[in-house]
Amino acid sequence: MQFGSGAILIFDDGAMRPGVSSHVPRAIEVDPATGVVAWDDRDPNPPSFVSPCMGGAQRPANGRTVITGSAAGRPFEATPAGEAAWEFGIPEVAPYPEPGMDKLIGGHHNSVFRAYRYAREEVPWL
Repeated sequence: MQFGSGAILIFDDGAMRPGVSSHVPRAIEVDPATGVVAWDDRDPNPPSFVSPCMGGAQRPANGRTVITGSAAGRPFEATPAGEAAWEFGIPEVAPYPEPGMDKLIGGHHNSVFRAYRYAREEVPWL
């Protein structure tokens, strides 16, 4: 199935997925008419990719998929075969800056909501 044929790209954080006892995030491409998963990408080391509350998936024109493991601060790009073309670890680690959030979610984090990949022609000023 070709992406763009109505398929939906989803970041599935793995929380409460039937038959799964722990968070195993993945990016999937689903045909909404049939519910068939046409593409599935998972990290071979799930603990490095756990993101139980947020994440993202984007399919640029190059046919790869940019996946953001938000809680781990780790955006990466997967090839159609599921291999990592590149990855980046957000180096900035700090407590949540919002008043009160640091009491709800303690410690230091490098969370990132979502990452996007832009083609060179989309950002000509760079």
